[in-house]
Parts: sequence; structure tokens; C-alpha cells
Amino acid sequence: MDTLDFEPIMKTKAIVVQSAVDKRRGPVIRFAEIGPREAGPPTHIHPSQHETYDVLEGEAEFVLDGKTRIVKQGEKIKIPPGTPHTFVNIT
Repeated sequence: MDTLDFEPIMKTKAIVVQSAVDKRRGPVIRFAEIGPREAGPPTHIHPSQHETYDVLEGEAEFVLDGKTRIVKQGEKIKIPPGTPHTFVNIT
């Protein structure tokens, strides 16, 4: 497992549980602690990867294809390939 710690620049820490051999097709499993009001990456797409986010604590605001959706603790969101997206921790 690799730990990515972005402090003090960002209040974000990520633990990569499983990394893909083929980054375009293989699964990647990662746990991330994102600080209050911290944003994820800028809006971007993954041409061939499906993404699923499970919110374990708090609430996150996702923007998918220009539409905003709040995802609360215990909920998940699936992002199909080719969908412009980003997120922010709103709690």
C-alpha cells in the first residue's frame, strides 16, 4: 500500500490499496481523507474507466457533466467513462 500525503498544501491524504497494472482498464482502489472544504482535482474525464465513490463520512458535492449532486454519508455515486467530473468535501 502507498500513502499519498498532500499536507501542508492540502488537507488530503490517500491510501492506495490496489493499483492497476494497466491504468486505462484495471481497477484502482483508494481510500481518501479530504479536509473540510477541500476540492478534488479540476474537472476531468477518464476515457475508459468507470469510477465509484463511497462517502464514508460527511457530505460531498459532485459535479458530473455540469450537474451538481450532493452525496451523503453511506451513499455512493457512479461515474461512467467520458463524464466530466470533480468533487469537493462540503462538511
